[in-house]
Amino acid sequence: MNKTDLQKWIEYHQWRVDKICQNLQQVDSLSFLQPIKGSFSSLSHLVGHAVSAEHIWLVRMNNQADKFPKYEYFENIHIAKTTWQQVTQRFIQKLQNLNDEELSGTFSYYTNSGKLITNAYQDVLLHIFDHSTYHIGQIAWIIRSFGITPISTNYIFYLREKQN
Repeated sequence: MNKTDLQKWIEYHQWRVDKICQNLQQVDSLSFLQPIKGSFSSLSHLVGHAVSAEHIWLVRMNNQADKFPKYEYFENIHIAKTTWQQVTQRFIQKLQNLNDEELSGTFSYYTNSGKLITNAYQDVLLHIFDHSTYHIGQIAWIIRSFGITPISTNYIFYLREKQN
């Protein structure tokens, strides 16, 4: 992965977070907080996890392990949307500042269990984009269960929209 490849993924990632946040605005407050069956206890908790995951990797890449607020859930959709977009923007700024040499290099961080790990930036970035895809799919599924048509966040739809 070089800087040009990364830039495409960054732009796509920001687009899909914006799209899913648009969809979240269609969910009523009670549905956002209501208990659901599955990996997470509510849509609020699922969004909190997605935001936290992106944030912790940003903190790790910046070597700021002591500055990790955990977003376990959000009290309302507006806070969730604003926080996710802010975290994504900070994450994108960090990635845009990496040069090709740094991108092919490694960084060390501590896992949640305290183990010191070293990974390549490229590998972690692929993990982050993959992880986000998984949870955005879960969010879309839950939104559909509320009777709302989810906005497609597939890469091909991003490309088509970008062409228009």
